Amino acid sequence: MVEFLKPKPNLLWNTKGSGRMFLLTILLCLVREAVSAKEEVLFDYTFPVHTTERCPLNSSDWIAASDRLHCNDTHGYHCVPDKTFSFLIEFCYPEGKRKRFQKGNCLELAYTGILNHVKCRNFTFGCPDEDYNSDELYRYPACLNIYENCFTADTHCLKMRCSRKEQRALEQGREDGCTYTGYIVGLCVISVLCISFFIVNIILLYKNRQLIQKMKRNLSYEVNPLLGGRMNTASENKRLDHLNMEDDIGRYIFVDFTVEDAQLFDLLKRQCLNGVYVGFKYLVESKVIPRKKNEIFHQHDAHGCTLLHYAAQGGSITIIEKILTTDPEAKLQNESYRGQNALHFAIKYKQKELSEYLITQHGKKFIKKSMVEFDHSKVKEDRKIASNGTGEFEPFHWIAWNGDLRILEVLKEADVDLTRLTRNGLGILDIACMKKENDFCRHVIENEKQINLEKVDSSGWNISHYAAMSDNVEVLKLLKNKHEHLIKAKTHWNKTTLHIACEYGCRSIVTYLIGHFQSLLKSKDDHGWNAAHYAAKGGNLEILKELLKTKRIEIDSLTEEGKTLLHIACIHKQVEICNFVAERFSQDPNWGLLDLKTTNHGWTAAHYLGVESKGDGSEAEIIDMLHERKMKLSATTNKGYSILTIAIDHLNTRLTKHILSNKYRAILEITEKSIRKDREHTKNEQVLKILDDALSEIISDK
Repeated sequence: MVEFLKPKPNLLWNTKGSGRMFLLTILLCLVREAVSAKEEVLFDYTFPVHTTERCPLNSSDWIAASDRLHCNDTHGYHCVPDKTFSFLIEFCYPEGKRKRFQKGNCLELAYTGILNHVKCRNFTFGCPDEDYNSDELYRYPACLNIYENCFTADTHCLKMRCSRKEQRALEQGREDGCTYTGYIVGLCVISVLCISFFIVNIILLYKNRQLIQKMKRNLSYEVNPLLGGRMNTASENKRLDHLNMEDDIGRYIFVDFTVEDAQLFDLLKRQCLNGVYVGFKYLVESKVIPRKKNEIFHQHDAHGCTLLHYAAQGGSITIIEKILTTDPEAKLQNESYRGQNALHFAIKYKQKELSEYLITQHGKKFIKKSMVEFDHSKVKEDRKIASNGTGEFEPFHWIAWNGDLRILEVLKEADVDLTRLTRNGLGILDIACMKKENDFCRHVIENEKQINLEKVDSSGWNISHYAAMSDNVEVLKLLKNKHEHLIKAKTHWNKTTLHIACEYGCRSIVTYLIGHFQSLLKSKDDHGWNAAHYAAKGGNLEILKELLKTKRIEIDSLTEEGKTLLHIACIHKQVEICNFVAERFSQDPNWGLLDLKTTNHGWTAAHYLGVESKGDGSEAEIIDMLHERKMKLSATTNKGYSILTIAIDHLNTRLTKHILSNKYRAILEITEKSIRKDREHTKNEQVLKILDDALSEIISDK
């Protein structure tokens, strides 16, 4: 049963005083977190990941695993240890199929979902001895074997882990310490048990499938749970299970915000998790308030979390206050699907200062909730009302997810209203399109007249826009004959299907639209972005080249803010695009595009490298490339900010360290005085250490 539907005991029954009552509430939070900590270990990533017993160890198995998860060139298959080295995980990586890594490193999935290198200098064997691509990690099995939160080839790590475990055992009067040399035997025993368990599960799975097929053959209105008219507990569990399905389409469906606002939510979420108020404030004042999107602060993501949850996790009081002042309807006590509010998150992630702030300044909100007697009947009634109206991911939406035409007919016979939408305005046709259930889509477009093909969400997206985002050419072909106007339609911000296809790296859609709808090549959105600008953002170099070949889009085209393709590629850390565009710009210095500044803030493309840390070394790679192209890296913005200042303000520690090296000190005019000044603009300990190390080197070199 979903945790937030479980009865909560009344902790305040015999407790006197609000202080004691709230203390018990806090204790309950801690107990619940301890129980659910293991369950949540994989829920911090921004895209679905799946635990696995073993990663593929050859090319054919790697390809087979990629096909099994439905990965592709833009969402490439990877299998690595998770960030705690507790599990091996496999996933479709949103940053692409292949990343280049240097020898002497293995990989992990770090932060909220960044493929990161891990040094393996302590390995006794198997450390990569040459540079390699991330989709060839199977060549180094030592990077795919972990034990006790260590690589099995890292004997130094294993010794330390086991020493600590033995010490804890002695302190507790036990004699069950570990001996790291015995882990191989233990793994062998576990492997035998896992194989046995796997065989038994295969047999049970086969029998269960037979039973399911039998139930489908005997399907009737009375026994089919899809026809009950409300989302029951089993359906809710099914919904949560699908958050970790083979593809990441769930992050667009199980949310309150529109598909177009998903990126804005992710950007705000990242600033919240990192506690970067400068970046958060900029996004709010430039992207949220002008577009009147304040509702994004009380909308839930696929885990039921609001931005307040992530701000609490990041520990920033100023971000919390910014959210509450910008949107008075945002509520700290709003719960995730696991029944956790902002205070839970602050406690769980050991944000002591923020926890104290929430207790002293907003404690009554949480205490009041704890004092309410849990009413099962009321919850059931609320669920019934919610699911009978619009806004929930209702049972009949699953038929679109699975492309089940037979159940569709049964539902129609039961007079179920198939036109109802999800919370963010998706109907059954939209869902089936995004899942590429095209037989289902064809049937709905051609036969289900009650489904309004003209329907748009609150951002103005219609069915053709969803098709463009999900690289579903077949749906566009279905629409072309009788509904061509839908393909030419623009969103509320004047984005076209071509813009969207370029943004999401869907080359087959781009090729189709160039061949049949060339008028879209000249279209610009409200910010003056054309298809090439979105291609630079999406990072697919082949798409950009295909657009330029048409001669209808020029490589020197600018947005309304004066951004070039290089600006946009640097913002999104698209290495291939940066390299291609910078090379073209440098070939004709008369253009002046390489050093061009934006018209609003006077930023060069290089300044944007400091805004976000991608975590894979791409910022350093791009700035090195820009230096080779003779870009003026010492340029400052209209407010006098250097690349270093921006990197420090946004806690981009990798880039900060890189540009403080000897190579760039003279180029960027970095001196003892400038570093001391930069120290005044940050309180982050990691950044301060980097600055102090550079300062020591400069002083010692005198």
